[in-house]
Amino acid sequence: QELKRSLLARYNTFSGEQLDRLSRLLPDHVDNVRLVLDLDDMATRYGMAIQNVTISRAGDEKKATPVSGALSEQSRKYDSLTLQFSTHATYGNFVRFLEDLEASLRVVDLVGLTIESGAMPTVLENTNIVGQVEEPFYSFVITLRTYWLK
Repeated sequence: QELKRSLLARYNTFSGEQLDRLSRLLPDHVDNVRLVLDLDDMATRYGMAIQNVTISRAGDEKKATPVSGALSEQSRKYDSLTLQFSTHATYGNFVRFLEDLEASLRVVDLVGLTIESGAMPTVLENTNIVGQVEEPFYSFVITLRTYWLK
């Protein structure tokens, strides 16, 4: 009881903003809609749009044969889901998006990335700078894994 009171007193010293940041870092549930909206907000800053979103839980994926002595899924104190989406952007904007994702409080692992060339650069015909080329756009398919406490 003394330990419980001590921990509760320490918990109560955190501000609401700090508790919100902590719940983003270590959520106790997954909110698929909030996750997609957060990613879309982040992408919008760089002129990108999140498209073709698919979400699957760890149990929905094809299971591999367990390794002898490995931790079973039941003994893990966390769960995960995989989110896949596509977007189009210049390489520079995509890198800035990934840097924002890396710096965000949400814990995600990049587990897959496919890059395909998109629209070829075009000459800026309606400007005084003849022969200047725009930066090319690429198509990206990103697969992320995020986690939460059970």
